[in-house]
Amino acid sequence: MTITYLSDEIWNQKRDELAASILTLQAVKLLKGRNADPALVDAAREVATHKMAEIDLLPESCREQNAA
Repeated sequence: MTITYLSDEIWNQKRDELAASILTLQAVKLLKGRNADPALVDAAREVATHKMAEIDLLPESCREQNAA
């Protein structure tokens, strides 16, 4: 097998395109209730949790904890 080298800029672009493709496929699986990659789902849920907290959108289960 021959190794192909790309400029750092092109390599970063291709990597980001592939990552976006992988995430899109996993999102479709998650939305359809199919087996998505658990590590990617957990990472996405963690980011979503932080984003929602940034705009003060919390689950009901946190109400008592925040009232204390």
